[in-house]
Amino acid sequence: MLKKVRKRITYANVGITVALVFALSSGAYAAGKYLITSTKQISPKVLSQLAGKAGKTGAIGATGATGATGATGATGPVGPMGPTGTTGVQGKEGKEGPSGPEGVCSTQNCALPSGVTLKGLWDAWRSAPSIGTELSTAVSFNIPLAAAPTTVTYIQEKEPTPSGCLGDVTNPGAEPGHLCVFVESEANVYKEPAFPPGIQAHNALGFIVRGIANEAGLVRFNGSWAVTAE
Repeated sequence: MLKKVRKRITYANVGITVALVFALSSGAYAAGKYLITSTKQISPKVLSQLAGKAGKTGAIGATGATGATGATGATGPVGPMGPTGTTGVQGKEGKEGPSGPEGVCSTQNCALPSGVTLKGLWDAWRSAPSIGTELSTAVSFNIPLAAAPTTVTYIQEKEPTPSGCLGDVTNPGAEPGHLCVFVESEANVYKEPAFPPGIQAHNALGFIVRGIANEAGLVRFNGSWAVTAE
C-alpha cells in the first residue's frame, strides 16, 4: 500500500499541494483582515450598483385635525412719524376769466332800478317786564330805492294777500311802488285797534316794524317782506 503511495508522490504533486494550502491559508487571512462591517467601506460606484430601485411613492395620508386658535398677541407700539414730504411745485397761474356783467348798482350813490324786487326776513322779540312794553325791529334794504314806497301793507298771519302784494309769507312779492310785510307768527302781541302791530316808519332805505306786549314775558313776531321799485 505504502509502495503505491510513494510511487504516486512526485515533485509536481508536492508543489501543487503546497500551493493549494498556501492559497487557502492566505484567503482566510485576507478574509479575516478585510472583514466589511459598514457600507462606507464599499466604493460608491459598487454600492450604487448593489442598491435596489426606489419603490413607488405611497399614498398621501389623511389631513390631521386643525389645531386650536392661538391667543391674540399684544398690540405693537405706534411707529414713529415719517418725515415730512417735500413741497410740490407751484402750479402755473390760470388765465384771467372774462369780466362779469355789470351789477345792479355800479356807482356808490345808486338806486334800485325800476321793476326790480328785493326780498328778506324780519324778526322782533324781547322779554317784556310788563304789559304795554314796546318791541320793534328795523329792516334795511340791500340797495336803497330812488324814492320811498308809495304803498305799505302789513299782512297779518293767515290773512289773504291783498292787492298790490304777491305770493305769501313763504315767497313774498310786491308790485312796483309797494312794500309788503307778511307776518308768519305772533306771540303775546296786542292786535286791538288801540295798539295794532304794523309798520311804524319807512323810507327809501328801509322800514321799522313795531308791536306792543299784551302780557309780561317773551314777546315775539316775525315774517318776510318784499319791495319793488317804481
